[in-house]
Amino acid sequence: DICDDHGPIQELFALDEAAKEAGVTVITGLGWTPGITNILAKRAAEELDEVEEIKISWAGGAADSTGLAVIMHVFYAVTGKVPTYRDRAWTEVPAGSEAEVVEFPAPLGRIRVFHCGHPEPLTIPRYIKAKTVSLKGALTPDWNNRLADLFARLGLIGTPAKNAHMARIIHAIEGIFRVGGIAVSGARVDVRGRKGDERRTLSYSTADKMGRLTGIPAAIGALMLARGEIAARGVFAPEGCIEPRPFLAELAQRGIEVHEMEA
Repeated sequence: DICDDHGPIQELFALDEAAKEAGVTVITGLGWTPGITNILAKRAAEELDEVEEIKISWAGGAADSTGLAVIMHVFYAVTGKVPTYRDRAWTEVPAGSEAEVVEFPAPLGRIRVFHCGHPEPLTIPRYIKAKTVSLKGALTPDWNNRLADLFARLGLIGTPAKNAHMARIIHAIEGIFRVGGIAVSGARVDVRGRKGDERRTLSYSTADKMGRLTGIPAAIGALMLARGEIAARGVFAPEGCIEPRPFLAELAQRGIEVHEMEA
């Protein structure tokens, strides 16, 4: 699936034994973020002897998405406390906190991102021994983020009922929220660690249409399952059962380019 809410993750992994007994493979979060981001984190970790920090960032173009579900997800992700992983332990931080500017591929450029609720900090530490795993994201243009923050401070969002009500209102006029935006979305993964005695920081990034970034990974995963390329049985996040190199090669064949650089 392409589940990008952090709330259901524990319930999904609670089905692991049942999936094993049934002899099936369940892959949760195989889209854009989570999905591509998880695979890129694993790809970087394979190059290191020790992983210290995994920083995941995303930028979603308001002009690149439509639909009620997207709006409801955004309201869920940017309110209340959200999961992160620090000092080898899961904890929570306020949504919208610790903003920083991250460079994404063109045409996105520099985007201010902040903590928000996504599954990656909950799943990646299950498979990759890192000290810190964080997830930050934002909408573009930035006034969308500031409006969502205003809704939260006014108490208009923050519960399932409030989120659903406000999402229906925004959905009716969602064309307004694309004004000044770019119809492109992106992701970046920065992984810091050691190779031997050398400290290294590996960075991967991509930008494309949100629909392609989300749908193509799920399709590739389905093909890999059908071809018998994923033998593990149970419930997994993408980084738990998918080999990065073949997966990224499949992405490239479909025109999704991943940029790699090292600090």
